Amino acid sequence: MASVPIFDGFNRNRLEQNARIAEEKSKLQLDQTQLQLDAEAEQAWAQYQNRLQLLELEEANILLARENVAIALERYRLGLLTPLALREAQRTQLDAEVRLLDIRYQAKQAEIVLRRLSSGLVQEGTTQP
Repeated sequence: MASVPIFDGFNRNRLEQNARIAEEKSKLQLDQTQLQLDAEAEQAWAQYQNRLQLLELEEANILLARENVAIALERYRLGLLTPLALREAQRTQLDAEVRLLDIRYQAKQAEIVLRRLSSGLVQEGTTQP
């Protein structure tokens, strides 16, 4: 004879509640992950914009440093500038060039982070032969 339990000790209700709680927890975790990704993307975008502005400033700075060295060289040829002052102008230009290279590198790094966050880097990698 087959028997069908009429009362299961509220087991079914408990299992349903556990399933609803697990579903809600999964939704919350998904929302939290999305918010975290959005925050990282906003931060990466701000950093990228900052690096581009710095790059623009350093490019203008290098032009001024080169002009300064040209003026210093001419003044040195005319005897109006000491070798030490000429060397200082050259060192300033070299420092500006190093900063320009550094900010270019940082801008590229920020761009890569943005592409990774937007999955652009992955998509580009999969479409190329």
